[in-house]
Amino acid sequence: MKDLQATFFLHLPPIIANGMQWCQQAEDLLACSPSWRDLKMWCVDLLSKACKSDNEVDLIADILYNITPKLLKCAEDSKLEDTFAHSFVDPIIEAVFGSADIFQRHWANGALLGQKRKCRIEYKPDWVVYIKSWTSRLDLAVLELKRPSGSNNGPVSDFVKLGRQMKTMLGKLVDIGVESPVVCGILVEGKECTIFRKWLQSIIIAKHSPSATAAESK
Repeated sequence: MKDLQATFFLHLPPIIANGMQWCQQAEDLLACSPSWRDLKMWCVDLLSKACKSDNEVDLIADILYNITPKLLKCAEDSKLEDTFAHSFVDPIIEAVFGSADIFQRHWANGALLGQKRKCRIEYKPDWVVYIKSWTSRLDLAVLELKRPSGSNNGPVSDFVKLGRQMKTMLGKLVDIGVESPVVCGILVEGKECTIFRKWLQSIIIAKHSPSATAAESK
């Protein structure tokens, strides 16, 4: 378990301004109604610059390469939740969690904690990232998603569902003896994304707070 804890803090790359500048350039370019080819050529040039950089954060260029051309027909791709998830959300979280072989990821219909038959309450987040050992599965982050203009038709909001799922995940890590456990939740509501983290302040008190909020600029 100590090896797992060390993995979380193994490397924090430096943050520089390239990412914000590139996002602004993408927004300005889209405002000019470019052709698909011109947009793709800009993305290729951006990706080439990122590959020459020593800063891992510059790999945000890979996200822009995958997402920016799709924004030309954003309205059409946002009508269905599955299409919205795989066109715009998946490239972002894949760039974050896909870089480490230790993480496994599933979209939709996967029961939380890998204990479908044993859990009294079965949670099915829209997306989950976990680590799997020989004896158990450790869920570390979950995501709940609603497409733009989508509404929550269930009796429980996605915000409440996310909190309950994170509580269950944290309890599992405590039960197996993980020191200083932390779990994350990602709430995507159309063009807005809020990231939460939950951890133990003491043996009986759990803290839950938003750690970041991002809004899509266009």
